[in-house]
Parts: sequence; structure tokens; C-alpha cells
Amino acid sequence: MLINYSMKKISIRNRDSQKVLGVISSLTMLGFASSVYPESNGLAFLLFAEGEDFPALSLYLLFAALFLTTAIFGSLVYIQAGLFFLLSAVHSGQDPTRHLGLGFAIVAAVILLRRGWFFRKPAIKAVITSTIGVASIVVPVLASSHDAGDVDSALIWALVFIIVVIGLARSRCLSALAPKKRVLRLADFHLTEREKLVVRMRISGMSAKEIAREKEMALSTVRNVLSRSYRKLGIDRCEDLMAMGERYTVE
Repeated sequence: MLINYSMKKISIRNRDSQKVLGVISSLTMLGFASSVYPESNGLAFLLFAEGEDFPALSLYLLFAALFLTTAIFGSLVYIQAGLFFLLSAVHSGQDPTRHLGLGFAIVAAVILLRRGWFFRKPAIKAVITSTIGVASIVVPVLASSHDAGDVDSALIWALVFIIVVIGLARSRCLSALAPKKRVLRLADFHLTEREKLVVRMRISGMSAKEIAREKEMALSTVRNVLSRSYRKLGIDRCEDLMAMGERYTVE
């Protein structure tokens, strides 16, 4: 019973954090909108604002709606990370000397970390994440400012972001190699021998295509086996299975 409860906690942790982050981010965007239009006395004034503040208000209200959508639909977690990279670009372009652009980019990287982004091929994915983050911090500054001080500030924030991403990727690698504290027996969840085999191979880092090729199985069969196994384990997706592999020795 304790193991089953732990599995449920693992499977809902990312979904719950995504919902909370989506709602908080949506409210934060409304707060930014209020700061852009300080004369407003309520949300109605934000919705009907006009003049030079209207583009910024519209942008923040759009972000608020999108973040709320990501809180409702769990499959949009990567969209959530993309929104934070976009916010990083928006704020870097507004004021390169402030740290908000860096902060939003780091939040995006942490979201990717929690979804298992760095679990496989961490070096390559760290480079991809760093490239996206650096672009979101530096490119808007180069496009909007000709001040050497602004560019230097953006480059410093970009360097800090690269260091953070390397730390996240390295941490994920170390956690994957760390000794497991508990043993998780697949037999306790009534998995068949084929399901046990496929699950172990998937946890080891092999893709569904690689498993199908090595075991001479149809790709659809492998996916069906994994789908049944997820249901028996009380999880929803591959990332949850990878999280189990990090926290337990699966037998």
C-alpha cells in the first residue's frame, strides 16, 4: 500500500506543480498588467485600456490566458516552458540591466528539468536549452539597444544562465547514477513478464523504437505494452516512469 501511494504521489507531483505554477503565473501577468496601467481601479479598466499602454496590456493579458490554459491541460507543460522563454525575451528587450529576463529563463529550464528533459543525452539537451535561453536574453537587447552597457549586461545574464543550465543537467546526471534507496518490485503491480521486460528496458534509457528493434516486436506492440504497464503502475507517461527509475531500484 505504501509503495502504491508513493507511485501515485510521483505521478501527480509534476501535474500539480504545473497547475499551481500556471495559476500563479497567470495572476502574476495580471499584476504586470496593473503595473503598466497604474491608474486602473480594477480588471475592467485593464480590458478597456487604450492609448500607448494598450500593446503591453494586451501582451500581458494574453500571457495570463495562456498560462491559465497550461494549468488546465497537462500536455501543455512544454508550452509553459516556452512561455517563460518568451517572457525572458520580452523583459530583456525592455530593460537589459534588470534580472527579470534571466529569472524567467531559469524558471523555463527548471520546468524542463522536472519533466525529465535532461535525463537522456544531458550534454546535448543542455546545449539546446542554453542556446534558447541565451537567444531569449541577448537577441532582444541587440535588436532594441545600441548601448554597449546594455549588451554587456545581457551577455553577463546569458553567461549566468549557461552556468545554471550546466548545473541542472549535471545534477540530473548525478541523481540518475546515485544509489537507489528502495527496491520497487514490478511483480507487486501484477505486470506480466513481457511488461516487466519492456519497462526495465525503457527505464534503462532505450526508446520504444529501440526496444521494438532489439526484441523484434512491432512498435505499436511496444507502445501498447507500455501503456498497460503505466496503468498498472498508477502513472500516466514516460516521464513518470523515468522518475521511478531515479528514485527506486526496479526489479
